[in-house]
This record gives sequence, structure tokens and C-alpha cells, in this order.
Amino acid sequence: MSPIVIIAAGQNIFFGISTSLYIVIIQISDAFCKQLSGSEGCLYNRTMILLENKKARQEYEFIETYLAGIVLTGPEVKSLRNKSGSFAGSYVKPLGEELFLLNTQISPYSFADNKDYDPKRTRKLLLKKREVRKLIEATTLKGVALIPLHFEALGRNIKLRFALSKGKKQYEKRAELRERDIERDLQREMKSKFRI
Repeated sequence: MSPIVIIAAGQNIFFGISTSLYIVIIQISDAFCKQLSGSEGCLYNRTMILLENKKARQEYEFIETYLAGIVLTGPEVKSLRNKSGSFAGSYVKPLGEELFLLNTQISPYSFADNKDYDPKRTRKLLLKKREVRKLIEATTLKGVALIPLHFEALGRNIKLRFALSKGKKQYEKRAELRERDIERDLQREMKSKFRI
């Protein structure tokens, strides 16, 4: 009995019979993948964190997180895919009836023309009007801020995840560090006890 070889190129599927080798080559196009999965397709289900604000978890307590589109230029997208940039001192601020990301540095892409490029320029966030109004109302409260968490690649698009957050007090930060140290010590003791 000879195995069947399936070659899917684009949306055309060819069947052939091979007697010596059992080779199955499947090249699934996005349209074919959509038909199989019934969702947005295989390429659009993957997420990857490109740039992360690591200090945000230490400094703030998150109330609610949001995912927003962001207006970027082509070289900025390529630079983010190379994971070059920084969230140091960045925040989200409402200006008028829109939200903007301020002070986030996206390094210049080395293969692009960077004559008039400002790495810390103000970037517009893309959200529904209802969400923007809700966030503008929430930021009027004392001690509440919008803090960027990370850029993520959602298929072909780059999105910004940010949080409505409240600053932690100094004693809360110390208590959290103490708990983390105790947990780490317990893990070490458990590991050393159960070594053979």
C-alpha cells in the first residue's frame, strides 16, 4: 500500500501516490485555514509581546486593562518587531476626546530614513468612543492613571495594552517584596529537601 501525498498550495489541493517515501507536505494558505478553523484564521490567533513595561507591575496596582490600536509609521513597526524601545516615563493621557501615548521611546529603524524622526513623539491610540469617554471620566479621579504595559503583535497588527491603575504606597511595595522573598526561600528549601 502506498501512502498518499497531499500538497496544498494556496487553495488548490493535489493528491498523488508515492511508493518509496511517505511525505506529507501541507502548505495552508490563510483562506484555507479560515475555512478549517472557522475563526479569523491561523495567522491572526498568535500574540507575541514585543516590548514590556516591567516597572509598571512594581509601581502600580491595576484596576482594569485595555487593548488599543496605535497609530505608527512603517519604520516604527519594524523597530518594534526588533524589540527596540523603552517605556521609561511613559503614560497615556486624554487630550480632547482622544487618548494619546506620551514619552514612549521607539528607537529609529536602522534601514529607514530617520532625518526628522522623533523617537518620543506623541502617538494616538485607537479605541471606541464609549471606552474613551469611560477612561476620561476615570482619570479625573485622584490617584488614578493610565499606564502602558506592553506592545503586542496580534497577527499583523501591533496593539498597546495599558491599564487603568492606582499607584502603590511604599509600604505595599515593601510587603510585596517581603512576600516574594519568603516564597523564594520556601521554594529553595523544598527543592533541597527533595533532592536525591
